[in-house]
Formats: sequence, C-alpha cells, structure tokens
Amino acid sequence: MPAKYSDIERSLFLEFKNGSESAFQKIFEDHYRRILFFAERFLQDKLMAEDIVAGSFLKVWEGRSKIKNAYALIAYLQVVTRNACIEQIRKDRRQADSLREFGSSQARTEEGIHAAIVRAELLENSWQVAQSLPPSIKRVFDLHFGEGLSVKEIAIQLGVSVNTVKTQRRTALQKIREIALRREWLLIIPFLLSL
Repeated sequence: MPAKYSDIERSLFLEFKNGSESAFQKIFEDHYRRILFFAERFLQDKLMAEDIVAGSFLKVWEGRSKIKNAYALIAYLQVVTRNACIEQIRKDRRQADSLREFGSSQARTEEGIHAAIVRAELLENSWQVAQSLPPSIKRVFDLHFGEGLSVKEIAIQLGVSVNTVKTQRRTALQKIREIALRREWLLIIPFLLSL
C-alpha cells in the first residue's frame, strides 16, 4: 500500500471491514465531501447527489466483506456512486420521455375525443336530415357514412352502377347542406364540404 495510507488508516479499514460502526462513521466523515462533489458534478442536483452518496455509503457498508483494502474501498465507493448517478440520469430521462409522450398522447387523445364528439353530433344531425331523403338516396347515405362502405362496395351491394352511387351520395350531401344552411349549422358546413 502506498505511503498515503498510514497504519492508522489501515487499522481503520480493518475495523470497518470487521463491522465497526465508529470506523464506518470516520470513513464517512473523511470521504463524504469528495464523493458528494463527484456525484454533484454528475447530477447537477445537490439533494439527489446527497441521497445517492448516502445510498452508496450504505451499499459499501453492506458489501464491506468483499473489499480487499482501503484503496479498493475508495474505488468501490466511487464506482457505486458513479453507477447510481448514471442510473438516476437514465431514470430521469425515461421519466422525461414518458412525460413528454404522455403529454403528447394526452393532447392527441383530447383532440381526438373532441373531434369524435363534434363528428358524432354532426353525423347525428345529418342522419336526422337524411331520414327525409328518398329511400334509395337514404340507403346510399347510410351505407357510406354509417357503415363506412366505399362507393364501389355500395354499388355491388345495391346492384347499381358506381356513378349512380356517386350521384345519390352527392344528392344526399347537397340536401343536408341546404338544410344545414337554413338551420344555421355553422359548424357542420366545413365538415360537409370536406366529404
């Protein structure tokens, strides 16, 4: 062992290794500030660094039987602290990523919910109007907007041409737009124009 560690330090280490709490307290007092400074530089957070350093000293205390000498003790303490700091940084990043994702998905979800509510209200109003349409036009409207069938699928199901389905769909939308304008459904007009 280099001359840096005196016989007193060697004996302190042996006491520590044998479970002396007073030896542990002395080692803690002698090295706490340096290890804390090391952790603070990693984390940029004094309180978190203090928690990690306290945990590192506890881990070293619990693993003291595996430590070979005073040099290994300090090295082990630094490695444990460094690893805990790295894990804390990773945890903070995961939490930040989760919060960003949650905020983003929550905003998307809220927007989606509001859009779905508006769309449902608009479709409900449109369905009410569609009830007054001639049966063949109403059927095309129901199949397209209610069941989500394509123009081609509707034509096959009804046994009519694609152009007939397009014409009937267009007629249904025109009637709904006319009634919407008369009833001043200002919110429904952009929706109906987009169809």
